[in-house]
Amino acid sequence: MLKKLAFLGLFSAISALSANYAAQAAVFNINSLDFGDGFVASGTITTDDTIGSLTSANLTNWDITVTDGVGGSGFNFTETNSGAFIQGLSTDGTQLTVLFPNGVLQFSNTS
Repeated sequence: MLKKLAFLGLFSAISALSANYAAQAAVFNINSLDFGDGFVASGTITTDDTIGSLTSANLTNWDITVTDGVGGSGFNFTETNSGAFIQGLSTDGTQLTVLFPNGVLQFSNTS
């Protein structure tokens, strides 16, 4: 079930872990984002350091683990095993924001 889980961005912001401007990338940390029903996401999203509105092309890497919180089972979404769909995602360089109510941040298993 979790392999088919694609989580939508119902959250308003993801705090910045670090911004590596010399490498033209920004890494954002997801700290135990609770989606309800026991589902929790954590990990990182890396962008190409674009400021403002982002598209899927601006995401250069991600490593996000979603667990069910009940049985401890989970799935790890990475750039190599999943695809990303975003709508209404932006950054000011310090945090990612998904616009509410029409914003979407979705990762789907492709393997």
